[in-house]
Amino acid sequence: DNTSVSGDITSNSGLIVVGDYADIGGEIKTSGTITLGSFGSVGSNMIGISAATITVGTYTNVAGGIGTGGAVTVGEHSSVVDITSTGDAVTVGTFVTVTGTVAASGAVTVGANSQVANANSTAGALTVGTGATVTGDLAASGAILIGAGAQVNGSITSTAGAITLGASSTISSCVWSQSGAAIALTAGAAVNSVCCGSASACTSACVSGTTIPPICQPPSAGPHHLEVRHGTGSGLTCSPSTLIVVACQDAACASAYTGGVTGTLTATGAGMTV
Repeated sequence: DNTSVSGDITSNSGLIVVGDYADIGGEIKTSGTITLGSFGSVGSNMIGISAATITVGTYTNVAGGIGTGGAVTVGEHSSVVDITSTGDAVTVGTFVTVTGTVAASGAVTVGANSQVANANSTAGALTVGTGATVTGDLAASGAILIGAGAQVNGSITSTAGAITLGASSTISSCVWSQSGAAIALTAGAAVNSVCCGSASACTSACVSGTTIPPICQPPSAGPHHLEVRHGTGSGLTCSPSTLIVVACQDAACASAYTGGVTGTLTATGAGMTV
């Protein structure tokens, strides 16, 4: 406890445990588990190489992003720039601030009264707690649950699961169930518009609630842009890294474009293969 490190903490394979009230001026990086205590700070990124698990305590400020292939948990009243897990779930506690995007291949949970810019899960469910605020978009392959009084300033998209909107929640853009799974509006939920099924033939047939919102305007016919993502956010000398190309439906890439993209991908530089 009460540790102060002006630079980085790096381990090629070992466990890193930082106690309470610790201030780390640089980044923390390892292929092992990272556990950061409460009431501390990190001046840069927290990087888990491969499938490292990262846990951040309560009342802790991370001035950079968190990126790993393992699970990520952020304790209550903490703050971080963005969070990415390419292979597991992300759990954000209550009263947490994420100024950027929360992205995971597993389930994403945003705690009550927290604030995030965007959140997406490519292979799991997405839950937004009571009173939480999402300033951008939400997207998931599974079910999406929005808590009572939560506010989403952008759109909500589920490719396969049901969408449930809690009492007095507010959704400022389209709520889209691409598979036609149920969209349930609890009493008092305010929704801009809805879409059940394909973008070219939106209906409100899957929507239940006292008042059925209007039909969404169809999204653009093609992707907004393509992103090239690094698996962990950091390379390791003499070790190969995997890059992932993602077609994005919107500017924040909160929703993936699933209409298909064709083209030629090339790479230059020593050791680069496609």
